[in-house]
Amino acid sequence: MSKTIYESIQMDDNLPMRILHIYPDSPLLLRDPTIPKLELDTVHFVPPHWHRSLELTYVVDGGITLRTGDKVKTYMKDSLFIINSGDIHEVSNVPSDNVEVVCLLISNDYVQSLQPECADIRFDLSTTTETHEAFIQLYQDILELYYAEDPFNYLKIQGKLLEVMYLLFTHHRVEETPHLLKKHVKTQELNKKILEYIHENYDKNLSLEMMAKEFHFSREHFARMFKETFDKTFLCYVSDYRLYRAFPEIVNSEKTIEEISLKHGFSSSKSLITQFKKKYQETPMKYRQKNKVVILDHNEINIHSKTM
Repeated sequence: MSKTIYESIQMDDNLPMRILHIYPDSPLLLRDPTIPKLELDTVHFVPPHWHRSLELTYVVDGGITLRTGDKVKTYMKDSLFIINSGDIHEVSNVPSDNVEVVCLLISNDYVQSLQPECADIRFDLSTTTETHEAFIQLYQDILELYYAEDPFNYLKIQGKLLEVMYLLFTHHRVEETPHLLKKHVKTQELNKKILEYIHENYDKNLSLEMMAKEFHFSREHFARMFKETFDKTFLCYVSDYRLYRAFPEIVNSEKTIEEISLKHGFSSSKSLITQFKKKYQETPMKYRQKNKVVILDHNEINIHSKTM
């Protein structure tokens, strides 16, 4: 898994987008019969990340919590949300055994090609609910075409995608003043650099003082800014990220907890055990013995789950 938080999206064949259909029997469209059924409610921390694609998501069932910047919102059954290109975001599912999500990751180059005279195009689904039913119908049509055996259905899907873009451009495009847009971009770039630095150096002895100095802030200002931006303290975030990176080795290797804790920046094996137990209610070794775990590595962001 890459150390960067930039998520690289591989487009589907003959389409300017990636279609993800996430549900218990077939997460992330992994059409492999050897992959066991997964419980998506066991998915845990995935660090904030971004990609150049426009992300348009339909929550078919269950619930999803989305965090973008300092805003957190939970979307339940039959709801839609959008993540603009370059926006830092974190998505986690609401505990449920029936989570189903359809996500369209649309190439930013494709979006820009539809209006090449505009350098920055942003959308907001909250501008109106009039398009809600039309979006849902388009999602259903796209999935039906995607799963059909016709090798030329991608042409029909491209037509449906144009309908999606028509709705976005005519009902949900938002104009930002140059000043606000410049401020937004500048803030996003700084946040990306901070997260990138953490993700590249998480296995080292990171401290608030070190980070503040690296980004030319006072210790107090950096701590306050980080908490306001990511809704958790700097130390809590680093600890969570270390556990996220250590998890695959904890459950799927024969390495000792001492080895894993040293590799991933924990101060001691006791620290890792305490953090793991807090999140999973068991010690790492007991969890390893009791649970067979499948790690699905997708576009540099792992989703893990206990098998049935």
